[in-house]
Amino acid sequence: MGPPPNPETAPASYHITYEYGARGDMPPIKLTWYQGTDKPAAYTEKSIPQWENGVLFVGAQGMLLANYNKHVLLPEEKFADFKRPEPFNP
Repeated sequence: MGPPPNPETAPASYHITYEYGARGDMPPIKLTWYQGTDKPAAYTEKSIPQWENGVLFVGAQGMLLANYNKHVLLPEEKFADFKRPEPFNP
């Protein structure tokens, strides 16, 4: 067990798992948030690009790694022919 939590700030490093139940036709979902030096296995095992900052979304068919300036679908070879949809306004 680590030090007691600080009542005024969040820890510098942690991971939290959120679980949401089914909603209408949508199935339940599980979301894990990693913060600070605590990183997911895909990062620590160096199986994804090692960006200094960014977010990694992991889905059933692949991953999206993004930051404010760039994004990449992973594994890159699986999505090499992916064509993004044209921009539109509903």
